[in-house]
Amino acid sequence: MGRKKKQTVGYRWYWGQHLVLCHGPVDFIQRIWFGEKIGSGARIAGNRSLHINKPTLFGDRDQYGGVIGDIDVCLGHAN
Repeated sequence: MGRKKKQTVGYRWYWGQHLVLCHGPVDFIQRIWFGEKIGSGARIAGNRSLHINKPTLFGDRDQYGGVIGDIDVCLGHAN
């Protein structure tokens, strides 16, 4: 018999995005949502970078996946 082909179980998607949520200045951000799931519940009150590491946010890592990455928060102040 011939050789069996390797079966693909799933895919990993990589995505970059630039969003502007509103016109500042903003006092703080309370939560960051991805769909109906909370990706970060940390209160962000200043310009900073936030790392999110939730590979199972939507369930099993290999089937539904999650979110891993950095978010740069700029609250709209002059600095």
